Amino acid sequence: MAAGLLRTLEGGEDLGLGLGAADPLGALDGLAGLEVLVDLEEVLDLQAVEAGDVADVAQVLQARVGRRDAEDLVVAAGLVGHAEHADRAAADQAAREGRLLQQHEGVERVAVLAEGLLDVAVVGRVLRRREERAVQAQPAGLVVHLVLVPLALGDLHQHVELEHVIPPRFGSGPTGPHGHGQQSLVGVFFDQGVTPAGDARGQSRAQWPQHTLDGSDWVPRRDRRHGGAPEAGRAATWLVLLLVLVLGVGGVATYRFQVADDLLDDWLGPREAASPAEVAPPDGIELGAVEQPSPLARPAVAGQLDPRAVRRVLEPELRDEDLGPHVLAAVAPIAGGAPVVVRRGSATAIPASTTKLLTSLAALAALDPDTGFETRVLQQPDNGSGPARITLVGGGDPLLASRPVEATGEGEETRWPPRADVVTLAKETAAALAVEGRPAVRVSYDDFLFTGPSASTGWEPGYVPDGVVAPIGALWVDGGRPENGFGRVADPARAAADEFVAALRRAGVRVLGEPEHRRAGADAAPLASVTGPTLRQLVEHLLLVSDNETTEVVLRHVGLAVAGTGSFEAGTAAVLEVLADLGVPTTGARIFDGSGLSRENRLRPETLLGVLRVAATHPREDLASLLSGLPVAAFSGSLTDRFDTGAPEGRGRVRAKTGTLTNVSSLAGTVTTLDGVPVVFVLMTDKVAVEDTLEARDALDEAAAALGACRCAGSS
Repeated sequence: MAAGLLRTLEGGEDLGLGLGAADPLGALDGLAGLEVLVDLEEVLDLQAVEAGDVADVAQVLQARVGRRDAEDLVVAAGLVGHAEHADRAAADQAAREGRLLQQHEGVERVAVLAEGLLDVAVVGRVLRRREERAVQAQPAGLVVHLVLVPLALGDLHQHVELEHVIPPRFGSGPTGPHGHGQQSLVGVFFDQGVTPAGDARGQSRAQWPQHTLDGSDWVPRRDRRHGGAPEAGRAATWLVLLLVLVLGVGGVATYRFQVADDLLDDWLGPREAASPAEVAPPDGIELGAVEQPSPLARPAVAGQLDPRAVRRVLEPELRDEDLGPHVLAAVAPIAGGAPVVVRRGSATAIPASTTKLLTSLAALAALDPDTGFETRVLQQPDNGSGPARITLVGGGDPLLASRPVEATGEGEETRWPPRADVVTLAKETAAALAVEGRPAVRVSYDDFLFTGPSASTGWEPGYVPDGVVAPIGALWVDGGRPENGFGRVADPARAAADEFVAALRRAGVRVLGEPEHRRAGADAAPLASVTGPTLRQLVEHLLLVSDNETTEVVLRHVGLAVAGTGSFEAGTAAVLEVLADLGVPTTGARIFDGSGLSRENRLRPETLLGVLRVAATHPREDLASLLSGLPVAAFSGSLTDRFDTGAPEGRGRVRAKTGTLTNVSSLAGTVTTLDGVPVVFVLMTDKVAVEDTLEARDALDEAAAALGACRCAGSS
């Protein structure tokens, strides 16, 4: 009956034309989801399995890959959300930057698309003696089964799984060829009379015969530990089973919340942690004054590099075939001096999100770094009777929020940088109207600060319609995202006005009609306002988490400050003009946006080196905010989950801006060598095969880490 029910469920999924994933495991038993032995043959065998009683757990063993044959790997099946696609821009704060690159599932937790029992996605290969990360072109299905490639190039038992072996029963069940009267509990429960496969009766799946190339059979685990009296250790066995169930339930709950949390980070943008100064100490603990610690290392001093030493370090790393045929690299002392350039291919490359470095430096130079952008409410003049006419005016605050976020409750976080919000603005507006005795209003909204198209001419046509990036404007809330946080709204300014109107009504103001889109009058008087983060904070934020929308708004402000026009065209021209005035070499530079989403952008590595050098050495110290915003390798921002390979000296020593598009990977930042020379570096490649995306990123990380481990100082 169980088998028949399973086939019915499978048929129901197939009627969905492949739109849903088959769930044979869930059809058998809810507890069966704790563990799944992943193997194509076992997936097919599930059709003939009948559910039986839950048996005792005799042992807990560490999963392994016997003789490097991945068929024996015991993995946990679960739904791992992938909001980002492998070969197209992803709808997240760091579009085409995070994508599949931000996920870190091990092989045993990879979720892949399951179109049916007979059509299962296959992991292509395992390189560099590590887990294969998930690379898939479609979102994950409901319940999926991973088929591993045999003859993996390295051991995959970096995580511990549970193998359940049922003790032998008195006089029941045949004895298998290895002398065990046992049955298996690995994800599904086999009835006493069911033979799992061939003549491997009474064994766990890990003990079934494995056929080598020469036809011989072998057993990957020692059998002598699988025997024993059926009643021995019964209490201990039930205790282990209970522990497994408790841990399983807790693990599922933790896993579900973690997946949801990761998805929210991808779609809602990275979450900013509370500043340590804002975290209250536990009750009863008083913190003393912070003492100035003694230095643990010599201060970094400006010096020269030995070009031959730099080449000896870089060239082997950059010969990695995963990087493709076009690779550019440049390294130079931060204080000046000729760069060491390694080039394979043409002199310019697609910079991807390292373009944000150009926009950031130009903004810090052209605008006041300590100025925030203001969102205002203006009141149109009238005779004082009837409803007041007010206008919500966008001032280009890219982080304006729909509601305040405060660290008022236990466990709550304060977002950094601090946000202005329309709820606070509505309360101030309501208070001002109450003073005037105006209980009713009509609302309009003005987002006319910026001009020109809301999307760059260098972007892919689907970027805005697909929700990869919001239409760029001077008025929005929550980065142009809807309330559920997924995708982008079609009209961010109207959505912001609706949030403001709703907040006004909650504050006791009677709002008549719907908000109208029109320009505020020149004679309108200020009624209320809120101010967002300073430009310095915005720059640090956009570099740390690679925020595309924030960068494009900042680009418009640069255009306004330099050319008087807040458009893509004016902003990009203004950026190159400001950089040239600062002494940054711009030969060959071509940019169509501020964030680097455009595949039409081209830069030489020398331009990015110049930006980093100016930020570090210019007499205007406020330009150094660019460097303080760079992510730290293996610790913060878009580098939090990177630099897990290569020289360990790179972790914490490298600070760099990442850049990733399909076929493109880049890294630009600073590092201090082991002998104390602070240097700037740029690594670029833009002809990476899609299947080598992760390996190319790792190769660039390893090259940067090698610089951190280098003793490359030369004579002055």
